[in-house]
Amino acid sequence: VNLSSNNAGCLKFIFKSIDNSPLVVFRIFFGFLIACESFGAIITGWVKKVLIDPQFTFSFIGLEWLQPLPNNLMYVYFIIMGLVGICIMLGFKYIYAIIVYTLLWAGVYFMQKSSYNNHYYLLLLISFCMIFLPANRYYSLDVRFGFINRKLNMPRWVSLLFITQIIIVYFYASIAKLYPDWLDGTFTRNLLQGTTSRPFFLELFSQKWFYMFIAYAGILFDLLVVPM
Repeated sequence: VNLSSNNAGCLKFIFKSIDNSPLVVFRIFFGFLIACESFGAIITGWVKKVLIDPQFTFSFIGLEWLQPLPNNLMYVYFIIMGLVGICIMLGFKYIYAIIVYTLLWAGVYFMQKSSYNNHYYLLLLISFCMIFLPANRYYSLDVRFGFINRKLNMPRWVSLLFITQIIIVYFYASIAKLYPDWLDGTFTRNLLQGTTSRPFFLELFSQKWFYMFIAYAGILFDLLVVPM
């Protein structure tokens, strides 16, 4: 009886209706940022450097068939991602937009492993999760045009999903830093010195106290940000 009661209480807690404002705000910022990321990848030359210029790409095992589009069509690819990001931000045809973006970003992620970044993987996970979330139920063009009904609440599991994801991200980020090159500052020194050519910053970044501070501050931040 106690076990059944606990299960019922747990389910009630997980599915309890809460305000959906955080999810709606997240959708708006998420769409805005992925649009900026998509257009910015073109403007900064990332698309050209990573997907157009290389003569050979390191696709994930089993996905060798997934190659960048020929000529300059990868620019079109990223422009479409940027436009889809705007649709997500505005909540216009949201379900279609988030599915299209997830597929397109998965393509970018899997076709060039040499540009791997754990944040790119996180973006893929969040995009996939957003397909199943009612993020367009309020303050969206879908509601404005009557495509869906307005709703001011969501089940608590939506919020718990994001909290759990962030816990996993930062926990593994801290664990991943516990290796010799990070602990002795080698990685942070090389990373910092590769970000600038200005003498002042190169001098600062070469100071042991500075790059060691960055190294251990990174570990502490990742360990403490979730509980704090």
